[in-house]
Amino acid sequence: MLMKYLKGMILVCLVVILTACTDKTANLEAFYQKIDEANTKEQQIVGVSEKLEKLENNKLQLFNKVDKAKSGEMTGLADQLIKNTSERKAIAKKEAEIMLKSKEIFEKSKIDAKAIEDKTQKQQVEKLVSDLDEKYAKHSNLMISYQKILDKENELFNYLKEETLDKNVVNEKITVISKLYKQFQTKTDDYTKITRLVEQNKKPIVETLNKN
Repeated sequence: MLMKYLKGMILVCLVVILTACTDKTANLEAFYQKIDEANTKEQQIVGVSEKLEKLENNKLQLFNKVDKAKSGEMTGLADQLIKNTSERKAIAKKEAEIMLKSKEIFEKSKIDAKAIEDKTQKQQVEKLVSDLDEKYAKHSNLMISYQKILDKENELFNYLKEETLDKNVVNEKITVISKLYKQFQTKTDDYTKITRLVEQNKKPIVETLNKN
């Protein structure tokens, strides 16, 4: 009876130990799975960005013709530029929607993050969560900044359809747009930096998961 009892105790201890080993990274794994899912959703932006880049290049080609355009050609160019702006607005909106869905998945990961008890894991996760919060916020600001540019460009292109154009007014509008593009570039650089930091701070978590 005693031997059976001891064997039973040993089996119970083994189960407890094995369970503890299994559960040590369970919450971390659940957290990272959602982060990976959010990142997969975000990859859809790559195709969207390519379309946006083509439209931006097309806009530049059209706008370069404005200065040399004859009076009868200006309205047609303006219409093409307005259409281009409308298409860019739609694509920018799509990018914002993709990022919002990615963020929704990320927000769910915070439940798993809070459940992590291991101090080292918790520190790694808290840093990544903080960086991702900043990343999503910066992307949102980036999209707002771009929409401001599109609104001002739309004003300029609509003005180009006027029968009588004042070059000073055109130049003023271009100056405003140029300033907005500089601000947008700064925000783009900031977003790129935080994106790199996010990728850097994923590595310790991946290493922890790979060890188990």
